Amino acid sequence: MALSSLNYLIFLLFAVLVYYNLPHRTRVTYLLVVSICFYATWNSWQLGTLVFGIVGNYTISILLSQSKAINRNKWLIWGVFFNVLSFIVFRYITRIVSIFLPASVVSESGYDVSFIAPLGMSFIAFKQISYLVDIYYGTVTAERRFFHYALFVSFFPSVS
Repeated sequence: MALSSLNYLIFLLFAVLVYYNLPHRTRVTYLLVVSICFYATWNSWQLGTLVFGIVGNYTISILLSQSKAINRNKWLIWGVFFNVLSFIVFRYITRIVSIFLPASVVSESGYDVSFIAPLGMSFIAFKQISYLVDIYYGTVTAERRFFHYALFVSFFPSVS
């Protein structure tokens, strides 16, 4: 669904109306489900990539917040490496494959996996890196509630 389309406007209006009619305790879960549905409208393959990044960064953020000063550098480096590598692999995998395979093989087989990269992949990767850096410097504490963290990363209006 294009972000400038009437479908998106209707989707957004419906999401907001339902949100304000829900009890407070269910709103985070609802927004997470709506955000996942939004990403699924672009391509359902993106959900696996998105979930992979969220689970990986959530785990690293908890380990970073619980580790002693000597290990904090290690977890921050792993977190940045994880995000940059994920971004490169999922965003540029088609180009990477075309380097190693002849162009005729790529075009004949129809091998195109560029659809795996979620909408706003660079935004999501840099958002998660900045979150890890903020935890490292003590600007914020790591979010312990997984759904809240997942919503922080995937909240659909922030990408649009």
